Amino acid sequence: MEANQVTICRGNADYVVGFARGLAIAYWRYHTNAEYVPDLEAAAIRAHKAFGGPIALMQIVSGAAITPDSRARSALVQMLRSLNGLVSHSAIVHEAEGFRAAMIRSIVTGVAALSNPGFPHRVFAEVPEAANWMSQSNERLNAVHIVSTADRIRASIVTAKDLGRPVLEKAVHRFP
Repeated sequence: MEANQVTICRGNADYVVGFARGLAIAYWRYHTNAEYVPDLEAAAIRAHKAFGGPIALMQIVSGAAITPDSRARSALVQMLRSLNGLVSHSAIVHEAEGFRAAMIRSIVTGVAALSNPGFPHRVFAEVPEAANWMSQSNERLNAVHIVSTADRIRASIVTAKDLGRPVLEKAVHRFP
């Protein structure tokens, strides 16, 4: 896999999942449904195979996202556990500000601690903050690559105006 290639695996108006060299990312815009979680797991497995070693896993949650229901939370915990040995470290970025956002980050931190995925797993408020932590934990990754990949994956999410076009679920996009 080329150093700056990003592969978009699947998505719709709620989420998009993709990967690049050493990294798998999910952007959860509105709903995190249990049915979407296997897409992130598959992207992580593909990233691991392409990278030839443990990868970083990042989940970005928009400020507009609705709290996942118990089924989705259980699917996420199970996915993290199943990726033990493939993922070197994982980050959740909740991109919101204020008291409610801080409260949600603390709940996510608690759930992450209880899930015990077998690798470091932390919660952040911003992608660059998470990228810096991830790059310090894996010398084969750098923060600029992580932020750039996150931006490109986030930018590929289906918008309401795109719903009349073929949806990402029917196509895989590769960005050179």
